[in-house]
Amino acid sequence: MLVTLAAPGIAVGADETVTLSLDRARIVYGGTVVASGTVAPAAEGSSVVIERLNALGGWEALATAATDAAG
Repeated sequence: MLVTLAAPGIAVGADETVTLSLDRARIVYGGTVVASGTVAPAAEGSSVVIERLNALGGWEALATAATDAAG
């Protein structure tokens, strides 16, 4: 499974960074995982979508969140 962090409306360039951490390295099918990350520079209220690349080569949204003042 490939997981990406996307912040619609924020173009990631040389001065921007996006990080993503998972609370475990392996997940059994049907299990849960906690994802956390940051978007810098910080922009409160930006929508973040965590997606995975499915077996057919398409992107599938797994979760959405909004950034806080810290990004």
